[in-house]
Amino acid sequence: YAKLKIEHPKRGMLIHSPPGVGKSCTIARTAKEYIDNSNTCVVIWPSDVVGAEDVKDFLSVKCNWESADKFILVIEDLGGGADIYGAVHDKIPSSLLNFLDGIEDVFKKPTFVISTTNNADALMDSLTSRPGRFDIVLGLPLPKGSERLGFLKFFAGEYYKDLNLSETDEDVFIKQSEGFSAAHLKECYIRAMLNKRHVLDIVKEIKDWIAKVKYGKLNTKKDPSQGVVGFASMME
Repeated sequence: YAKLKIEHPKRGMLIHSPPGVGKSCTIARTAKEYIDNSNTCVVIWPSDVVGAEDVKDFLSVKCNWESADKFILVIEDLGGGADIYGAVHDKIPSSLLNFLDGIEDVFKKPTFVISTTNNADALMDSLTSRPGRFDIVLGLPLPKGSERLGFLKFFAGEYYKDLNLSETDEDVFIKQSEGFSAAHLKECYIRAMLNKRHVLDIVKEIKDWIAKVKYGKLNTKKDPSQGVVGFASMME
């Protein structure tokens, strides 16, 4: 950075995917490798809770930049979340975009900004339209085909045999679990083991629940407890 006379020593990566695919796990693994192998400080910024001005104040005034050689700033949930119908309520505030643009001299040491969002389609233009905000945009897709069975085996580990899945069951699982995230697949294993039920029954249960959410059949505006009760009833 010094040789190239870069005024603001910052580079960035934007990771986007549907919820539950593994953005947080990816970041945690990356950050751990840096912490284990170098003098690196990791700062976690939940953007839906803490404003850009507060983070700028921390980095500009309160942060001890001499405590590390490198910094990783993790910005979680850019653009906020979506409700159960998929509607996005939050936008990217201009203060956060200005922060990413380095308009003010905030970054004192080489800083790697890793950001996540579930709302790439709605926010991609504002997040990537200006060079320097994010140098790399990485999409994490939903697992495909046999990958979903691989996830189930990974989560179940030595207890996979207790799920009693035949080869035919495994083929059905691969077909019926299309569109499931890693989080869904982990829930299949946990729910089947806790409730002593067949995994394929759990898959159907989760698919039915997703369909109700997607098509707005959970009338939570009239009865806020309906979603909770529905989920609890499936766990019984």
